[in-house]
This record gives sequence, C-alpha cells and structure tokens, in this order.
Amino acid sequence: MRPNAVIIHGKRISDASPRARYPAAELWPVGGVGVNDWGGKLDDWTAWFDLHPVEPMPYHPGIKQKRPLTYLWYRQQPAGHRPIFLLDHDPDIPASVAFPRADVQAVYARYGDGADRMFTCQVDWMMAYALLLGYAHIVLDGIGVKNTPTHRRSHEGIWYWIGFARASGVRVEVVAPSYHCSPALVYGYETAPVEALPPGVAVDSNGRLYVDRMALRRQRLVEKALKT
Repeated sequence: MRPNAVIIHGKRISDASPRARYPAAELWPVGGVGVNDWGGKLDDWTAWFDLHPVEPMPYHPGIKQKRPLTYLWYRQQPAGHRPIFLLDHDPDIPASVAFPRADVQAVYARYGDGADRMFTCQVDWMMAYALLLGYAHIVLDGIGVKNTPTHRRSHEGIWYWIGFARASGVRVEVVAPSYHCSPALVYGYETAPVEALPPGVAVDSNGRLYVDRMALRRQRLVEKALKT
C-alpha cells in the first residue's frame, strides 16, 4: 500500500533525514543532494529524481560533467531495489528508469490552457507525478532555499503546482527556509512597522525584509551633505 505522503527533498536543511519528521512518508531526493549535501549517507530514500541530461546539451552541461561524483554514485546503485528516474534509461546506471513524461503530460493536457506544459524545473515534474500517483500530502523540504532572481525565475512553475495541488485538495507543506512559504503579510491589508526598520531596510509586497541599496546610498549622501 502506497503511503499518502511524499517528501520532495532539494537541499539539506537539517541534521537528520527529512523522514525523521515524517517517518511514514516516502522520500524523493532531487539531483545531486545525496552526494553534495549528504556525502552519500542519505540512505532512506524511496525513489530518486534527476531530470537533467546525462550528456552535455546546449542548455545544460550534463550530469556527467557537472556532477561526476553524483553520476558515479548513480552507477553504484543496484537495479530492482529503488528507482532512479532520469530523462531516459542509462545502461550504465542499473537502477535508472525513464521518467514517464508522456503519461504525465497526457493527464494534464485534459485541463487545457497549457497545463501539460507548465514545467519549468524538475520539481514541477515531481509534484505533477506525485499528484498523479494520488498522494494526499506533499512536503517540499529544501526547495526554494536558493533565493536569487535567476533561480526564482527558472523555478517559477513550482508556484503553479503548489496552487494546483492545494486546489485539488492535496496538502502541500513547505518547510522553511524557503521562498515558497506563505508570505508574512497579506497584501493590501497588513503592513510592517516601517518606522521600526533600520535605514536601508525595506519590506517587499510579501512582507519579507530586504536591503534597499539605493535608499541606503541616498541616506548616506544626505548624512554626508548635512555634515558639510
């Protein structure tokens, strides 16, 4: 019987395996987290996902070149035990399984309006697949940790699948820190006490603090002018 919860694990943010908090859930790690973050010691995973090309492509250097230790670790995993989902089966990786892209897209094509193409990163595919398998609880652990503009743009589809899942009655839990967590403030109705903030610190529309470097520079110029 399949558990009703699955953890999609992107980056190590705790000392123990994510399953320590969700022992009944399955664990689906992403890409190179096993070698890069866990040193190959994350051993309670149930399925692995690395939906990137193995060989170099114009849009990606390839797993072999970008993460050679990860590729070596993949090759060492035995077949028939736990699947490693790749874009295609790799004969050098006994446990590799081709991700069922066509099956996933066929299901979401029924919704129309391009739902079958809302895949901007591999977490999108994983969430869509988890919904297809009937999980009632999806945990995003270590997802949305790298908070840079480029990373956010290239992973913006995750917001779509969070909304899709929740609208479908599936619980989506986001483990902090993550920019996918619910905002601290409700736009238009709640505001932060701006007067209590230090100079150069502002609040964005989601209630998150950030350094407004231009405002800080203006503040320093004003202070300098007042001293002369």
